Amino acid sequence: MTWIFPKSATVGALFGYHRGMGMSIVTFDWAQIAYIGSPLATPWWAAANVFAGFVVIFWIIAPAIYVSNSFTTVLYLV
Repeated sequence: MTWIFPKSATVGALFGYHRGMGMSIVTFDWAQIAYIGSPLATPWWAAANVFAGFVVIFWIIAPAIYVSNSFTTVLYLV
């Protein structure tokens, strides 16, 4: 994504690897996919549950907290 929009600060903050959230990291390397265990040994509904949780937390909630700066605001209140 950062190659497509190299001058966008928002895209760099969300999809950048060094100074961003790294949201565009996709791999087809079986060694990394099967790091914890073989995904073929789990039922499809369990894998779908994990993927849905990943999408909700890391692609929706985490960027919303990052962009709204909510975490830093909470730290200043403590």
